[in-house]
This record gives sequence, structure tokens and C-alpha cells, in this order.
Amino acid sequence: MRGVAALVVVVHSTALALPSLAGQQLSPDRSSPAWWLTYTPLHLLWAGGEAVLVFFVLSGLVLALPHMRGSRPGTWAPYYRKRLVRLYVPVVVAVALTGLIVTLVPRVVDPAASWWTNAHAGPATLSVLVHDAGLLWGTGWLNSPLWSLRYEVFFSLFLPVFVVLVRQLTAPLWLSVPASLWMTAWAASAGHQLISFMFVFAVGVLLAQQLATLAAWGTRVNASRSAGLLWTALTAGGLLALLTEWWVKALVADGTLWVPLGRPGGVLGTAVLVFVVLHCPAVRRAFDRRPVQWLGTISFSLFLVHEPIVVSVATFTPATPSGLLVSLAVGLPLSLLAAVVFWWLVERPSLDLAGRVGRSGRGPAAPTVADQAVALVPDRVVPDGADLPTETLPAAVLPDAEPAGTGSVAGWSGIEEPDVEQLVTTAPAAQEPADEESAAQLAQEVLAEELLAEELPTAGRSAPDDGVTGSRSMPSTRGVRASDAGTLIAMARQLGDTVTMPPLVTSRPQRRSAPSPVPRRRAADRAEDAERAAGQQSTAAPALRPATAALALAAAPRSTGSTASSRSGRHADRTPVPATDVREGALR
Repeated sequence: MRGVAALVVVVHSTALALPSLAGQQLSPDRSSPAWWLTYTPLHLLWAGGEAVLVFFVLSGLVLALPHMRGSRPGTWAPYYRKRLVRLYVPVVVAVALTGLIVTLVPRVVDPAASWWTNAHAGPATLSVLVHDAGLLWGTGWLNSPLWSLRYEVFFSLFLPVFVVLVRQLTAPLWLSVPASLWMTAWAASAGHQLISFMFVFAVGVLLAQQLATLAAWGTRVNASRSAGLLWTALTAGGLLALLTEWWVKALVADGTLWVPLGRPGGVLGTAVLVFVVLHCPAVRRAFDRRPVQWLGTISFSLFLVHEPIVVSVATFTPATPSGLLVSLAVGLPLSLLAAVVFWWLVERPSLDLAGRVGRSGRGPAAPTVADQAVALVPDRVVPDGADLPTETLPAAVLPDAEPAGTGSVAGWSGIEEPDVEQLVTTAPAAQEPADEESAAQLAQEVLAEELLAEELPTAGRSAPDDGVTGSRSMPSTRGVRASDAGTLIAMARQLGDTVTMPPLVTSRPQRRSAPSPVPRRRAADRAEDAERAAGQQSTAAPALRPATAALALAAAPRSTGSTASSRSGRHADRTPVPATDVREGALR
């Protein structure tokens, strides 16, 4: 989703080089043919300002998501270190690159050019470049898209406040989102742009808090006989709402009302589109395609480097419709090429640096359950026959991906890579142990009871053969939660290299008031289960490596890149019914 939005921003920057289109930005002119490209749905092709609203809502959702379950000591300090490095390293390099391009291709005022192109005229002095790289004090016109990163940085700094407040919020989504939209409008009308945009981010945070509610709504729509019609109506409504500011401009003469009335509508349209992308099967498959995923990977780099390139190309082309076509034909491919180079040389190394900086302040700690699971599975491959657990919030909600084996990545501006232990999480409504260590201890205690009840081998016992595969049986995984992956890890250590694992249950989870991954049973129940154990041996499923079994419950959320994409393809035809499932790469 970010990749498409970034591409729209590139078209927006190129289109504004045409004087007639740039003039429509200031006020409607029905006598110009450009009016039809501005005040009709055709504006979606170059709706750069609305694409920024998409970025802001996605940033609020993804940044807040890892912290919705609970915070632990030391969580925020690594986050701040990683976040600042992740944002500022690419920005500083992009500003330096802008200075180099402007020096090589000087910009001068041209009466025939658009007001937007002439606004970029000016020298790239050191003081201007330093000012732009700081972000917090505003940015100039040398690389004008940087204005949005100022608000990204402020939101990143205020994220703990948003998380604390939203976690205490009990209002339903249909009340909390309209309240944030009203505050967005009020702040814009009062001239408080920073406050207004912070409430745009807040909508994303509210969506992160209510992912389970969104999933329930999506399941209800998919189960409807009119699912196709409903999804079509939601998509069309979201796209039209995204352009609310332009409808207001066309109908209201008072310019002071354009932003206060238009921005909340655009944010609402963005929220609807995020819901559609996450839960509409057809749209989700479209966004899972490789070209869209590739655009999402380089979207931040494309956002940073495209404008100096397209403005420089515009200085060599006439300010006419034919010149605009030439600028698109030359500037767009050059921008994509520069973004790919920038990704490999700057952004990707900055992601690795951010990860190292985030870990540098942590003292030695015992490995978490997720760390143990990932350590057991170096290839991180989920078998085709294994359904993923439905109660997890996978890393799929992160809109970035990276080729397998290249390391973890963080997201676009406003998107952070949560730690592994934060990704192994469940819906906010479910109750969990205080930390991963206690979860692992609880899982191992429950496992001991399971082993006794099912008469499975423990340390020092011989393992009965199941008569089919020559391997040993694993107790049912029904009800086992992702955060209790220690159960499977302990099983693997107890049972050896090969175990038999029944298919994971993918029925819709029910809310529980207490952590009960495997119910503790009375002695009578255990005796009855022990009597049935022998009869169940012949119905065992094909054997799986214990490491792969552990991954299916614990390491799946970390999957990114090509591995994640292939998994999405294998399961694309399934109709999931999870409470909080989000498909990999859907937001990219």
C-alpha cells in the first residue's frame, strides 16, 4: 500500500510542473481542461497530499502495534535509538544528494514555468541543507516532500503518550475514530497543524488497538452473500472520501474551510482503504503481487530522492502537456532507478545500523521463547500442510519486506521494526503472562502434565512407535497460543528429532480471561485420556521436524521478503477467520 502511495507522490511532483495543474491547486478554474484532472476521481492518479495521509495512518498503526499488548522495562530506549537512526540517516544522505543535484543542475525562475517549479529555484547553501536535514524546524523547497517527515519525527517522539492513552481507552472504534477526526478538523481550523496531524496519526493507533474488531468486521463481510458488492462499495467510498478536500474546494468558496473539512474526510477514507486492503481477499491478492511488494520495499527511498530528479528533468522540458509526458517518461524511470540504488547503498545499511544501535543498550538477557524457536529453525520455512495459528499478530502487518537471508528490516518513515519478542503477541483482548519468561515456564509446566496424561515419553523413557511413520506422537496443539511456543520447544527437546504433529486448529479463537494454552485437567480426565491414547496413534498426521513445528507457532511473525511472499501465495486461496490475522505485505 505504501508503494502505490509513493508512486502517486512521484506522479504528483511531476504533474505540478504543468502550470495549469499547479494553478488548480490554488483555486478551481472550470474554464481549464485541467479542472477535470483535479476535481474528478481522475485526481487519484496524482493525489500526493492524500498519499501522505496514507503514510501517516500507516505509521500510527504499525508503530503502535507492538506496544498494544504491554510495555516492559527498557522497551522505549531501544525504540528511540532505532527510530532516530532509521529516519535520520537516509534523510541526511538524501539532503546531501539533493544539494549535489541542485549544484549540477541549477534552478532558476522561469516565467513560463509553474509557480510550483519556480518555488524550487534557489541555491543549495550549506545552511539551507543543514536546516532541512534537521526536520524539526521545518524544511524548504529544495526537497519539499521532507515537510511530512517533520511530523513523522514528532509522532515518533510522542508515541509513548499515544500508546498509554489509547491502551486506557475503552470506547468502540465507531466513537474513537470520529472523535480523532473532529480534533483533526478543529486543530486545522485553529491553525495548529502539528496538533492536527498528530490526530491523523492517532487514527492509525486506534486501528492498531482494534485490529481484532476490524478482523471481525472483515469476516462478517466475507461471510455475506453480497460480499463482492460490499467490498466494491467500501473501496469506492474510501477512494471518494480520500479526495474530500477537492470536493470541498469545488463546492465551497471560503478557502478557510477547505482543509478543516477536507482533511478529516481524507483520513476517514484512508482508514476505510486500510480495512479493505487488510480483509478483502481480491484486493489483498492484488497487493501481494511482486511488483507492488517491490514498490513497497523501495518506497521510502523513492519518496526521498524523486523530487530533485523530476524537478531537474522539468527544467529541460517545456511547460506544456507534451512536456509533462516527456517528464513522466524520463523522470519516473530515473526516480525508480535512483530509489533502487539508494535502497541498497543507504537505506538498507541504515536499517542494519538501526538494529545494532537499538540492541546496543541492552544488557545480557536470557533468550526469549521466540528467540529459542527461531534458533531451532535456521531456514524459517513453514510446511505447506501447516496452517498458521490464528490468534497471532504476525509481522505481516509491517509493510516492509526483504529478500530471504538478508536480515531483518524496519519500515517506511513512521514504521519501526518491533523486536522478536514483541512480534510474538496476541490480540489485546486476550490476557497473557507478564513476560516471555513466565510464559515459557507456564508452557513447560503444562507440557509436563500433558506428557503424563498422554503417556508420552519423557526424559529417561523409551518412545512407543506409532506403527505408521516410525516416529513418536505429539499431544494435540489445540488451544496452544503462539506466545507459548516454549511448549513445542520443550517437546522437541523431550521427544527428539522427529515427532508426529496433528494439523494446527484454525477455528476462530474465543476470548479467554486467563492464560490457558492447554487446560489443566483433573486426574480422572487424565486417566480417560491415557486410555484413548493408544487408539489415537494410527490417526497421527505426517511427521514434522520439531524446529519447523516451533516455527509454525512462534517464528512465523518474523517472516519477511521472498519467504513471506511465497507463503502468502501458498495460502492465497484459503479463507482465514482469525481474530487478528493480517496478511504479509498487505500494507506495503
